[in-house]
Amino acid sequence: MVTPRSFFLSEVCRRWYEAFFFPRVWYTFELSDTLLTKRKFNYCAGWQKLLDHIRVTIFLTKKGMHIQTLIFPPMTNLFNLYEFLNVSLYMHNNCPGTLDNVHTLRFWFACHQSERSEEVVFGTGGQILAMFKKVMGIFSSLRTLELRDLLLEGCEGLQLLDEVCSTCCETLRTLVVINITKLGHTLIHPGAFVNLETLYISPQNIGDDLLELLAESKVRNMYIVQNKYTEHGRSLSYKAWKRCRAGNPRLRVHLCSEGNTKTEIIWQRRAPVKSMVYDNPYARVIREKVSTATVLLVAYSAKNLHYFYIRRNAIILKPEMAVKRAQEEEEEEKERPGRKRGRLESRGLGPQPPTPNIVPTVNSARTRQIVEEKLQQLEEQEDPDEAEGPLDESKLKKMILGFEKRVLKNQELRIKFPDDPRKFMESEIDLNDAVEELHVVATVPELYPVLVELGMVKSLLALLSHDNTDIAIATVDLLQEMTEVEDLQEETGGEAVIEALLEGQVITILVHNLQRLDETLKPEADGVHNTLGIIENLAEVRPEICSEAGPGGLLAWLLKRLRTKLPFDANKLYASEILAICVQSHQENCLLLGEMDGIDVLLQQLAVYKRHDPSTSEEQEMMENLFNTLCSCLMLVSNRDLFLRGEGLQLMNLMLREKKLSRNGALRVLDHALTGSEGADNCNKFVEILGLRTIFPLFMKTPGKHGKKGLNKDQHEEHVVSIIMSLLRNCRPNQRTRLINKFTENDHEKVDRLLELHFKYLEKVLATNYALEEQAKAENLGEDDLYLRRLDGGLFTLQLVDYIMLDVCATGPPSIKRRVLKILNLRNASVKTIKNIMREYASNLGDNSSSESQAEEQDRILDLLDKFQNT
Repeated sequence: MVTPRSFFLSEVCRRWYEAFFFPRVWYTFELSDTLLTKRKFNYCAGWQKLLDHIRVTIFLTKKGMHIQTLIFPPMTNLFNLYEFLNVSLYMHNNCPGTLDNVHTLRFWFACHQSERSEEVVFGTGGQILAMFKKVMGIFSSLRTLELRDLLLEGCEGLQLLDEVCSTCCETLRTLVVINITKLGHTLIHPGAFVNLETLYISPQNIGDDLLELLAESKVRNMYIVQNKYTEHGRSLSYKAWKRCRAGNPRLRVHLCSEGNTKTEIIWQRRAPVKSMVYDNPYARVIREKVSTATVLLVAYSAKNLHYFYIRRNAIILKPEMAVKRAQEEEEEEKERPGRKRGRLESRGLGPQPPTPNIVPTVNSARTRQIVEEKLQQLEEQEDPDEAEGPLDESKLKKMILGFEKRVLKNQELRIKFPDDPRKFMESEIDLNDAVEELHVVATVPELYPVLVELGMVKSLLALLSHDNTDIAIATVDLLQEMTEVEDLQEETGGEAVIEALLEGQVITILVHNLQRLDETLKPEADGVHNTLGIIENLAEVRPEICSEAGPGGLLAWLLKRLRTKLPFDANKLYASEILAICVQSHQENCLLLGEMDGIDVLLQQLAVYKRHDPSTSEEQEMMENLFNTLCSCLMLVSNRDLFLRGEGLQLMNLMLREKKLSRNGALRVLDHALTGSEGADNCNKFVEILGLRTIFPLFMKTPGKHGKKGLNKDQHEEHVVSIIMSLLRNCRPNQRTRLINKFTENDHEKVDRLLELHFKYLEKVLATNYALEEQAKAENLGEDDLYLRRLDGGLFTLQLVDYIMLDVCATGPPSIKRRVLKILNLRNASVKTIKNIMREYASNLGDNSSSESQAEEQDRILDLLDKFQNT
């Protein structure tokens, strides 16, 4: 009974009045808008009921120690809510024993409010949130905590349970956090409660990190709840759920939809789902009556179904209307022999042997007997001894034997009845079930050698070419799970599977299967995603398999998939990632990509982002993959010519001017296209298209970093300086003159910037050298290792800066050198430092395989040093 009504009951008689003061009456306390308030006149809003601090203080002093369950329902008067929290915190700190026995806290926020004629959804925060966090921190013996519809911002939601974790990490048993944040943010706190058993959470607040913590917890039931305020829900990867199931096998997931929401339940793939609960009026549940045939089909198809409840008056004891219509259509076909019957036969309702007339009413006892007999047959088919216990070698051999029998049976029926799908349809259903049963093998990688010995891998590769794409997709799903990198690296048995797959030309077979899949259908789109997952897993274990991407047709399919005019999805992102993996460190693939007009395809796909940023982080990742692919391809001279003819320089120049997210990738591409003597044509063309107007503003001022995946300042400066050095080295005299004149503009401001970068990276190199002195003694590093670490510590950029300084001083106007010497004197620096850096750069230039080009470049550097000293 709520508090106001219990007060009225206390006035009935003396007994009720005495009962009003029993402690049990106050075990549960629920606050409301008008409870413990007083009337107060406001000139703007008239009479209002505001919280009376004296009444609240007296109430908490007398009854606060009895309260065990504290409930805050949705309240429209937020002032009263804040003041009650404030007084409660004060009384707990100054009156010992107040609210010490609270073990259950429930809080709903009234986020749905009306303003004039509009309905607005608000989220809590600010002072109310700060006060509520403090109040939650005073309850040291909480066993149940329920928070609903707070709709916080990301940073506030992630810090909401900090105080609760510190005080109730061992006592909390049930946690309800529904719609804590409005956007998608992963809550980590539920994994910090060591004795948590039941968790209610929204789909936008779960993530891979949370599942990793739950795998080590005692959580038994996890309810993923959606309501009308749930937005931006997400489905986690099956790999995360698989790891969670392995660490916490007793976890059961329940998918729930409540309230007036029309959105479908977000399915969590491979999660240990125990139940699905639709508690809303818009649930898409079958409301019509079903026939006995449908009941038997459901009981037969659902292998793990334990309970199936049907209302007695919801069963139709006669043939379904579809069968009746099919029979009527067959009679019409007999009357019209010239009409085709393909539509009926495609539905499996073509000409059939005559059957006796079905009585419209059947005895219900007879129907019940048929259902019981069918269920008994299904129970007899399952061997309880085989269902229990871990998978071992003997059980695996039995499973493989049954699988091979179903494969042979399906092949025989398809050969015997090629034009009658009804004859082999049941065998294909059995074959598909057999493939699904083999997923258990992926959990025991040490049995992989047994699969190879029994020829199981060859059978699976053969199923990839099955005429039924559903079976091929199921096989792809199985192979993707079997080739996961974690399993292959941890267990030695994975090597046998990899060898068997490579011997069976798995790449070629997978590409052939990809070409027939229609991605407009979700199951086949998932099959494409899993196929790319297999290729990625194999490439991580055996990088040399990427060399088969070209001959196997994979590169051609990837380019075709990128060109396809479909909305951006996960498959397009995955295709760009696989393409970047295939061309990385594989020159034969880069060459083949250029021959297939791959450079033009990449430029066309990147042209979309010259004036528009990617809309999502996934699309940004795809853009970065395309830039990485283009950078790898530009390592070949032939591809640089294709890049030049395809107007790639103009596109990169536009991207740099637009100042979008694509600017970072365009800068890296320009660096790869202009570097070396092979980039001479690109350098001259870049100056002709007025690229100096674009690159020097970036040289003068380094822009800020775009997000987490953009270039940092050091990387940005390295690419810009490398581009300018390539232009100085490769440009013809006319273009070179235009370049050097840039250093004399605006009172030699670019020379000042050059020396600023020199001192910046000189300090970094000195700090790196000091740190490496101690590491060299401890790790016994060689000279080559030390030099490489110095290059990473800023020496490479310093060498490029000093190279530019040496070149413009030796070949440019005398005023440049005078400006350099003036600044060096002001900073008490010496020219010898620049000379020593350039001599070290010349001595470590190139490798033994390119001795001629190395000697030419060394001679050029020494000539520049001589001119610098003589001028």
